[in-house]
Amino acid sequence: MLLVAAACDFRTPVQRQRDYARHFEPATVTAPSGPAVGEGELPVRRMKIRVYADRAYRSHALNWQREFLATLERANPILKAGFGVELLAVDLVPWDRDGGERDLAPLLKALETLDPAKDVDWVVGLTSPLTAVTATIHQLGEARIFGRHFVLRGMENADEFAAIREGLDLLSADEREALASDRIRHKKLVVLLHEWGHTLGVMHLANPACLMGAIYGSHAEHFCSPDTEAIQIGLRHRADPAEFFAGAWNDELLALLVSQPWPDLRPEELTEMRRALEANAARPTVPAAANAGRKEPEDERRRIEAANAQARAGMFDEAWASVEPLLTTSDNPSLPAFACYLAFSRSAASTSARDTCQRAVERDPKDGNSYFNLAGHFVEAKDFARAREALFHARDALVVDEKPLPERWAYLARLAAKCHAVTLHEQAMAHTTNVKLAQEFRDWAMRQRRDAGLPPLARSGIPAEGEGEYIDRVHGAQKVVDSGQSARGRTMAAALVKDF
Repeated sequence: MLLVAAACDFRTPVQRQRDYARHFEPATVTAPSGPAVGEGELPVRRMKIRVYADRAYRSHALNWQREFLATLERANPILKAGFGVELLAVDLVPWDRDGGERDLAPLLKALETLDPAKDVDWVVGLTSPLTAVTATIHQLGEARIFGRHFVLRGMENADEFAAIREGLDLLSADEREALASDRIRHKKLVVLLHEWGHTLGVMHLANPACLMGAIYGSHAEHFCSPDTEAIQIGLRHRADPAEFFAGAWNDELLALLVSQPWPDLRPEELTEMRRALEANAARPTVPAAANAGRKEPEDERRRIEAANAQARAGMFDEAWASVEPLLTTSDNPSLPAFACYLAFSRSAASTSARDTCQRAVERDPKDGNSYFNLAGHFVEAKDFARAREALFHARDALVVDEKPLPERWAYLARLAAKCHAVTLHEQAMAHTTNVKLAQEFRDWAMRQRRDAGLPPLARSGIPAEGEGEYIDRVHGAQKVVDSGQSARGRTMAAALVKDF
């Protein structure tokens, strides 16, 4: 019987190698699970992209337009079923650039400079494949979180094809070619969807089945939850170009972050994402190139328009370089606040951010945006006393604002929490319309009052402006006691009683 069983299970070397090859077949990429968006009564939303291919890419792909459109055709059924959108390539044009760089970041910046995406939803750059095999997805593509641009490499790789040809040498040439082609098509599709996801606010996940994994693998097959919800938020706000940098997008995405666990999102990525959202909430309205009743010189108009486009693309160093020469010559009343925003966005903790924003609030003491950025600088610099001072000014500006945005109050609440300004945090929290964020804020305030023994403002006898210092000193005294320095702790407690 054993001999019969062995005979029945006998496989030729070719059959064994063919079974082995199945391990390298890529997964089928599918739309997110759950109810389809964009089907039924909901119309499909067509979003425009423009594509540039540099010389290095064109030298590897002679029919590059057709090949890119084929990838787009594979992506669109997934995007339509999952998100109700379809990407439409309105232009596929040669890019007058050599390309071939190993680092994609400079290429992304060059693309943002070339085309600010004023008349399309996204701009895509194509460059040559790497000479060596890599699994790091950001060596295959690059995008900026909340950006409008992304760069993709060609995916054809001689080393990978050689490995298939030599490792599966018993299979026919057609079988090996089919496997290699399937893997290339899968990689092109996954990297395109991955970088597109970044532009809508999604970061890396650890699950290899997720399209947003930091490492490319042939098992990637779908957008994972809550990535799908985050993308839907981004698409909803991207319907109106004015919403692109608006705080409403931030608040809704922040609410998603705190409303459910992200088990596959690495802690450092979660921190980075949250910090980016909070910084984005502090951005003021970008000033127009011209002010009513004021005619600026041609050079000034050109520089401000360039800085606007560069800031929208997240190119803050370049935007700063465009406007810095104007700071000593222009009387544009919007320029100081814009310069403060740029200085803060390019380096929040820098002395340049501090000095530029300080000049902005001196020029206009009612400029709440610049006070927010000044407070953000002091938070980064760990100067919480001065951060609190700036935040109270920001609150006063919001109070007199006829139509303050709820997300501005939410941002005030978050910064106040970092400075231990509990009453200011509670005042801002009262204006927050997001229920989940309001609950998060309320829980934080209750913990702070309980841990520091701080009654509500009416009963504490401590002015709201002094609460942060009080809590900082309570925490300092507690650390001293916990370290075994009881005598010093009693001295610090006595000083607290005397001062407060």
